[in-house]
Amino acid sequence: MVRVAVVEDEKTYSDELISYIRRYGREKNVLIDILLFRDGMEFKEYTDSSAERFDIVFMDIKMPCVSGLEAAKHLRETDPYVSIIFTTVMMQYATRGYEVDALDYMVKPIHYLNLSLKLDKAMTRIVRNKAIIALPAADGALVRLSAADIFYVESRDHYALFYTAKGNMLKLISLSAVEEMFCEDGFL
Repeated sequence: MVRVAVVEDEKTYSDELISYIRRYGREKNVLIDILLFRDGMEFKEYTDSSAERFDIVFMDIKMPCVSGLEAAKHLRETDPYVSIIFTTVMMQYATRGYEVDALDYMVKPIHYLNLSLKLDKAMTRIVRNKAIIALPAADGALVRLSAADIFYVESRDHYALFYTAKGNMLKLISLSAVEEMFCEDGFL
């Protein structure tokens, strides 16, 4: 299942975007779970409190309270792998997406063909990043890591201790499950 967040304060645009994403899922035979957030603050609070992570985030740039760019910067602190696609009515905001390594941007009004191409691009990235694991950091936040971020893993009782570029992290998971998850990346 692909988890998608739509962060959009205007109902007309959010309804249209969600209907296009659902249509894409039906056409490509992909199960997509969509969560809607009405502003950047609501999105930040959710991502701070939830262990669930998104594969794709459609983020409006200009919103009240917390802008989409601020929310995306906050998201990038814990998740370098999520595909962020900005949506905007003003072209000059689109280039700001490079500050957070956005996958792409779309200018409103959004057309289905354009969205479909962006989703194809995001789905390719999801497949490439399929071996990603969420681990609890020392401060309690969840950090997503790929095989490239992991030096090695050792067993500690029923836990796996991950030695990573971002520090050591402990997770309740068997070594055989870790090996299965990362076998295509050369882990034994």
